[in-house]
Amino acid sequence: MHAKLLPLSVFTILTFLSLPSLAGQKCDVQMTIQSEWEDGYMASVVVRNTGTEPISDWELSWQWPSDQEVTHIWNATSAQDENLISVVGKQGYIKVPIGQAQSFGFNIRYSGGEQKPAHINASCNNTINKPDPPPPSRDLLDPLSQYNFILGTQTINPRYTFTDKGSLVESAEAIYSMGSNLLKIALSPSLYSELSNSGLDYQFKRILKEIPEFQQVLEMDFSIYMFWVEDSGSWMDNKGMSEEELNWQYDKIYSLAEYLLTEYNGSGKTFMIGHWEGDWNLVQKTDGTRDDSQETIPPKRLQGLIDWINIRQKAIDDAKANITHSDVNLYHYIEVNRVESAIQGKERITNAVLPHTNVDLVSYSAYDLTTKEKHSDFATLHSELTSALEFINSNLPKKSGLPFEKRVFIGEYGYGESWFKDWGARSGEAQDLLSRNVIKTALQWGAPFILYWQMYDNEYDSWISEFTGYWLIDKDGNKKEIYKTHQEYYKDARAFLDNYYMENSSLPSESEFRAYALKWFESSKTPPPQPKPDTPPTVPEEPGEPSGQCNVEYTVQNDWGNGFMANVVIYNKGKTSLDKWQLQWNWQGNQSITHFWNAQVAESNGTITVTSESSIPAGEARAFGFNANYSGENTLPIIIGNCTGTLTTEPSQPSQPPNQPNEHSDSSSIKLWFIGDSITYGMTTLPYNSNGFRSQIWDYLAKAADGNSIFPIDQESTSEQLILKYNGKQLETIGTITGPTGPDDMSQQTKNYWHSGIPGATTSDLLCYLDPIGHQITPGYNFTNCLNSIKNFNQFLSEMCMEGETSSGWLTNQACNLTRDITSEDSVVIPIQLGTNDITFLSMNNAIDCSLPIEENSESAQKLNMVVSKIISSPNNIQGISITDRIQNYFESIDIPTEKIAFVISTIPRRSDLDGQDPKNYCTDFYNQKIRKSLSEASNTKNIFLADQENIVPTGDPVHPTTEGHKIMACNLLYGKNLGHSDIPSCILPSNIPDKGLLKAIDHVSN
Repeated sequence: MHAKLLPLSVFTILTFLSLPSLAGQKCDVQMTIQSEWEDGYMASVVVRNTGTEPISDWELSWQWPSDQEVTHIWNATSAQDENLISVVGKQGYIKVPIGQAQSFGFNIRYSGGEQKPAHINASCNNTINKPDPPPPSRDLLDPLSQYNFILGTQTINPRYTFTDKGSLVESAEAIYSMGSNLLKIALSPSLYSELSNSGLDYQFKRILKEIPEFQQVLEMDFSIYMFWVEDSGSWMDNKGMSEEELNWQYDKIYSLAEYLLTEYNGSGKTFMIGHWEGDWNLVQKTDGTRDDSQETIPPKRLQGLIDWINIRQKAIDDAKANITHSDVNLYHYIEVNRVESAIQGKERITNAVLPHTNVDLVSYSAYDLTTKEKHSDFATLHSELTSALEFINSNLPKKSGLPFEKRVFIGEYGYGESWFKDWGARSGEAQDLLSRNVIKTALQWGAPFILYWQMYDNEYDSWISEFTGYWLIDKDGNKKEIYKTHQEYYKDARAFLDNYYMENSSLPSESEFRAYALKWFESSKTPPPQPKPDTPPTVPEEPGEPSGQCNVEYTVQNDWGNGFMANVVIYNKGKTSLDKWQLQWNWQGNQSITHFWNAQVAESNGTITVTSESSIPAGEARAFGFNANYSGENTLPIIIGNCTGTLTTEPSQPSQPPNQPNEHSDSSSIKLWFIGDSITYGMTTLPYNSNGFRSQIWDYLAKAADGNSIFPIDQESTSEQLILKYNGKQLETIGTITGPTGPDDMSQQTKNYWHSGIPGATTSDLLCYLDPIGHQITPGYNFTNCLNSIKNFNQFLSEMCMEGETSSGWLTNQACNLTRDITSEDSVVIPIQLGTNDITFLSMNNAIDCSLPIEENSESAQKLNMVVSKIISSPNNIQGISITDRIQNYFESIDIPTEKIAFVISTIPRRSDLDGQDPKNYCTDFYNQKIRKSLSEASNTKNIFLADQENIVPTGDPVHPTTEGHKIMACNLLYGKNLGHSDIPSCILPSNIPDKGLLKAIDHVSN
């Protein structure tokens, strides 16, 4: 193992100084200057016993030759009065056996000049005749290497390898190479194929002491180790724990703890002893099956588990109290995995065992919640995972003396890539997206660790004859998107810590680092492009103000005191395409860019040069962004630039064969902009599915374009896509975030991937984006104000589409994809389906009562009427503050005629009787009745049409339909039908233009 030095950002000079000491005959003191930077240095001091008796304690003192100040010290404590300093060793470093030595180190801040003191006074004594503790047996990891980066992963029963090192060592090295300093493994040789014949299962101390592969892994420079120490059988016989079983368990765990505290004394390592998914063992029957439907657990089984946990905790606590140790930490955790069952009132570890224990920490293996289809919606996941973590925390007895702000962590979460076949080559993106959602939620709650499952997959699904895909590196050695997310995070986090240390001479607190980590995940979508090494940026010969063809707008979107996120928009105000552009500026302060996107950014001697990645069509805009660190004032830069336009002349002959569409011409387009919950997400299986009903709509349209229907729908094929037209106008979807498609589905063929609408889950969320300053969220929603709502949903947007809480509204952002995709030549149809999430949150927060029929003029009726009015204003409301009002006003403001704007408003599906918020559909039925009434009234002032989904009763779960249900919903929306979920999923073409539905709206704007 190598002792690591904290990385230094400025420069490092290694010099070695041997300083004289005024010590007695018993000890010799040497100080070494290990590294230097502009205003400080790092030094180590060795106290060596040169006498004939052990040294029981020592104290050093000296006078600095200049204004030196200790900013950080390890293995000792110091006291300083002006230039006089005294140092005493910490416990574990104060005793020095004959012929051996102890060392400590420190960092110094000073203004320059002489570093070394003229001499060091040393007092070395032998006053206590106690047995000496074992000397530090490992080099101490430096503070940065010891720092908890919160994110981690594990390697347990990996099913493939790429070298001859063996699965344990190879996968541990892969985790370390990714950048992690945390490793979770099983103290079970049988879970690593090359070690399965060792015969040492359940002999935990011997596993670490005698198996070379485990020793090799523990010699790696990981700072944090989590161990599965699994031997649960003794309490699972429903007879409780006998005294003999308790003693046997105590001795095994104490022996393991003693070994770790002794062998790794002075290493800086942290060890955590735990077990695997305890709830599965709790609900396991005698035949080996696990029955999570059990409401209650036999009392002796519960008590046996309580005693098993507590005796393990006692063994660890006793070992820590009895064994002299320093710079090695040891904790005990238990793992729960059926938290949702506990919340429902079933007896599980969280509610029936945990309150009766004294454990240090709790691990949550979170598959029971995170892998549900509804939790692919971040707002739902965030709400329910946060509630689950809080529920565990509320049942965890308080315990002082632990270095964690919270004591519940995510011990396992993950998503099998095989689940996302519909994403085709982008399946890894789905895995990464959902993982990021878990990470952000757990970070925001305060979990001290968040562990992904796992580096190499351990599950092979014989039913589909392939690996499930729980991996960071797949079976072919490909590093998946979620691997790259971890790798980039570790790299940037180390840079952040390095910069923080250089500025503050200390490392940040857990809460400070957590704020940075959360900001990183909020602002980082994919690993950023990097400038090619050793390639100097192209600097314009005569930079000046941005040329007459472009304007530049620089905005600081978020500033957190020592860092910020900026967005820069380049507007092409000319009449020709802007093929090349370049911006340049010098910072007025000490700003330093750490992360950028959508452009090439290079820095040379304080000059920032940004070059284009794509051209900007005439009249349009492009944006790029970056994160940066700074201290002091964040002064805005003065940007100079060079914009070059290229005149494109129209050819005298068509550039494409007859009847082939010109993909650059939007003059004949009908744009479809889907807004809402089910319409927006289109889910059938976790997390999304290309068979969602928005994709089904394109299937139905393609079938209607076969030339046999009454509708003026036709199709044209190019080598790249299938184009569908209505009355000769191309049909296209617009939005800000594209969703998944399968390789051969109609969304892929037509290039009409489904998109997100206005960000948000409820009507209030959408209105926050449309009017961040003016909209006030009424009580009962998941967010209390627009600032929190916008902050939450900005996570799903590209940087150029993020909203600020003081802006004039989301639709006014000219850099966002949505606004760039719409011109005054277009017709626009906006299908809207909202209300389901409003009812869910209002009921969940007791703002409405859905347990009884809704009576007019009741408080619940008023709340539901308010939801409807947020979508469609009543005829008496002339303020234009509803969602449809604001959208129509915007499109009219960019010169789209009113007759070319149409809305399709859907009633919402009913809920199954398993739903927890509106199982009898009293609120849903009342809401749908009011939507119909308001729509009828609004049709006098808007082109607005009904789509009827209220006969749909979900069967996928209490809220979401299955694939067959999505087919029926697509038919209802497109053709204005009102089929139910139990109807035969055959969508018959109407014989006439319907009077409602999406096709009616398309027909209206096409004429």
